[in-house]
Amino acid sequence: MKDVLASFLIIIGLLLVVSSYSSASFIWSLFWPLLLLVPGTYLIIHVLDSHHGSSPWFPLTTGLILVQLGLIFFFHIFSGWAFVSTLAALYPLSFAVAFYGSWRATNKEWLRQSALLWAFLALLSLLVSSGWQRFVLPGLLIVVGFSIITHSRRKRSSH
Repeated sequence: MKDVLASFLIIIGLLLVVSSYSSASFIWSLFWPLLLLVPGTYLIIHVLDSHHGSSPWFPLTTGLILVQLGLIFFFHIFSGWAFVSTLAALYPLSFAVAFYGSWRATNKEWLRQSALLWAFLALLSLLVSSGWQRFVLPGLLIVVGFSIITHSRRKRSSH
């Protein structure tokens, strides 16, 4: 596994040198998300292959985040970055998925809470970036207002 990582670092170093002296910068601009994908995949495989007693939450979470962000950036590159604002919720969602995966692997409560927090932020980002806030936020306020009124009326009628 260390040989794979060493080979990856050598190849990236060579690509950086070549791209500074030639038209390889075009190729580099397409494939830079590999800097996220390869180490992330390495971390995930390392956690899955190791059977030691230490807690794998950190390398697993980091690996999942790197792989997801690498895939998101690849999508943006090959779609011409046309959907950046539309897909803004994918960034916090990738953290939610990573913390959820780590929680499932370790059963640590704070990882589940972190996953829920990032999922909430992803939902909030989706609402704000898609323009749904014009309808969802007022609707949410109306529903909460009605529930408060109904709850207070039930309390008064039970006395």
